[in-house]
Amino acid sequence: MALVVLALALPATAERRNLARGLSVEGDALRIEDAAGAVAVDVRGWTVLPPETPGVVALVRRVGGTQRVRVVDRRGRTLGEIAVPFGWVSIVTDGGIVLVPDALHAPFRAHVLRFLSHTGEPRRTVEEPGLELVRWSVGPGGRLATVSTGRDDAKWTAIAYDADGAELMRHVVEPGPSPEAIFAAEGHRLVVLAASADVRTTTLTVVAPGRRPRKGVRLPNVTNLVADSHGSRVAAVGQEVVALLDGRTGKLLWRRDRRIEHVVPGGLRFDRHAPRLIVVGAEPDVQARKVRLGFHTFRLGNGAEAHAVLGAVPVHAVPSVVDVEREPAGRRRVVFHDRAMTAERPEPVP
Repeated sequence: MALVVLALALPATAERRNLARGLSVEGDALRIEDAAGAVAVDVRGWTVLPPETPGVVALVRRVGGTQRVRVVDRRGRTLGEIAVPFGWVSIVTDGGIVLVPDALHAPFRAHVLRFLSHTGEPRRTVEEPGLELVRWSVGPGGRLATVSTGRDDAKWTAIAYDADGAELMRHVVEPGPSPEAIFAAEGHRLVVLAASADVRTTTLTVVAPGRRPRKGVRLPNVTNLVADSHGSRVAAVGQEVVALLDGRTGKLLWRRDRRIEHVVPGGLRFDRHAPRLIVVGAEPDVQARKVRLGFHTFRLGNGAEAHAVLGAVPVHAVPSVVDVEREPAGRRRVVFHDRAMTAERPEPVP
């Protein structure tokens, strides 16, 4: 059954849930908006998943004992649909679908990856018998980065794959807390974040295909990473530091010692409208039982900071950021999954 593109206006009472820039769900309709216009797709009976990649949207539903996954592009067209075998979990990327074993409530799963097209045609199955898969992240063009632990030792291994399952890069991390790996430089580099045993210091290492990684950059307790989707920069933020790195060379471009209590989910991103880094932070107000949301920006050239106040939300209802839009007079409209808040023009911070 094909998805139906709606031509009707949506009811004014439909509850809106924002998923990503230009992507939201209202009632039984998936709304997709971009430069080419807006479309609404009938998704009755389907659950729309928050996208892991900007080019496609995954819809899931259970039919009997089988989960079905449908992939839709940003114009509402169906690219393919598959049935996910029992005991497997699907990862939808711009380039295809990757199946990994279900963890079944265990912390680890076998490092077995089944790379498929959007219509389910097999491309490659990858097995690493000595590794157990812990986490993954999706990169541009269908790339996938995995982090696995050794079955016979405590070392960690980060591996980058292309959309067909071919290995691009590999990096081994010494025993310690679980590292994180993301793509940078439009998918041509892998950035691995590893913490010390006491979690007070973290090291960022840039891995390139066929090259020995240069010495990593050490920073205090980095907990959030993001790569610029249109360049080579990588931002790293912790409770005590904000830093910018060159994602191709691993060179530290600047560091600003700035305390940001918590970064709201999705709140670390590169500004689409100006050469700035955006950090939406949250600071608990214990007496008021609320969380104060702050809007921080940092110039990419020198790290100069500006700050504005967004407002406060209940402790139990901290929203996630899906987009930051530019309004007249320099204001920024922060779009959360369930609301939007406007920050006045940020004031420079000495």
